[in-house]
Amino acid sequence: MMARSKTRPLKMGVRRLKVHSAPDAVPFYEKLGWTMIDATADHPLMMKELPVGETLRLHHIL
Repeated sequence: MMARSKTRPLKMGVRRLKVHSAPDAVPFYEKLGWTMIDATADHPLMMKELPVGETLRLHHIL
């Protein structure tokens, strides 16, 4: 599911994903490489950069 959540944004040229996470889901996102932007919000804001190399690999598969 997480891999598929990147496929469409990559096709659209998106290079950064942001999510307002449930507080108890923060460790899950951190394990997947997401970075905390704002931990003070009720739903912490996190971000993940999508590297160009990953973009090329996904386009090759598709």
